[in-house]
Amino acid sequence: MADYRETSKTVTTWRRIGAVHIDNPLVGGNAERRIRYSEEDVMRNPDLSVVVTKATELSAPFAPLAYSFPLINPNTGDPIGAQTATLNDIFIALYSLYRDMAARRDAGTLP
Repeated sequence: MADYRETSKTVTTWRRIGAVHIDNPLVGGNAERRIRYSEEDVMRNPDLSVVVTKATELSAPFAPLAYSFPLINPNTGDPIGAQTATLNDIFIALYSLYRDMAARRDAGTLP
């Protein structure tokens, strides 16, 4: 028996990062820096409506800091030439961003 108003449509699907979490424990037995990506599956219908569902979580140690990876253009998915970054580069950038945002918050200038 067919479902009521059942139709066949061509949809576009992809997986994306819905959130990024970085655990930066100060102390604790086996505490380690970790990075966690909460992934979502997205489905865009022909009428442009979008359905988002939680997919999986990708979790890995935020180490070694010398680990190097290629940079990818988020708009195209293409490598950005031969440019690379290290986990240490990311750690420094995130720490610097935090310090800047905290200072602007404390000064009342954070939008």
